[in-house]
Amino acid sequence: MAYADTAIDTTPSWVGIGVNAFGPPIYETFGQTITVPVTDAVLLSWTFFMEQSPSTQFQGEVYAWNGTMATGPSLFESPVMTTTNANVFQPITFNTGGLALTPGDTYVLFASSSTDAQSGGGGTWGFVPGGGGYTGGSFFALDNGTSTAQWTSEFWAGAPGIVGSLAFKADFDSPAAVPEPSSRILLGTVLCAMIALTLRRRKLAH
Repeated sequence: MAYADTAIDTTPSWVGIGVNAFGPPIYETFGQTITVPVTDAVLLSWTFFMEQSPSTQFQGEVYAWNGTMATGPSLFESPVMTTTNANVFQPITFNTGGLALTPGDTYVLFASSSTDAQSGGGGTWGFVPGGGGYTGGSFFALDNGTSTAQWTSEFWAGAPGIVGSLAFKADFDSPAAVPEPSSRILLGTVLCAMIALTLRRRKLAH
């Protein structure tokens, strides 16, 4: 059975421009706000394009967005990740495993180096001035050091003097395409019962 799929993608408008400087000691957090599609509200993954030192470690995060900052609890946190080449833009993909969000609401997808004290920042991320036609969100950054509490307590800033979005892709599916764990367990239970019944009938027949 086929299910609807929606992709938000600003990369067709990206011409290699970048925004910097991600990583300590400047901006430890870069993010992109999005508006969740109405019909396909399960976030499968998102991708940012980074040109930065492999020594800079970061984690991907998903939070609700109140217009000026992240809000509420963390909805997703990735493992610690790095790039592998400091001299080219690399696609870095964060896989959520299927994160159900509220249709039509605004969230922020971001990566941050704040969880560990480190140095060697100054990374550049792909950027699309004007947003490439995407009107559901924009780029934001936060100079928050190692304080992750500031994600939800301090105003985030946009690119100085520039309105735009990161070069990014976000892939969504409909809720029906991602079965709930309880549904998978129920299906497995039914299948096991049917197999057991078939085996029992075979034994009786012999």
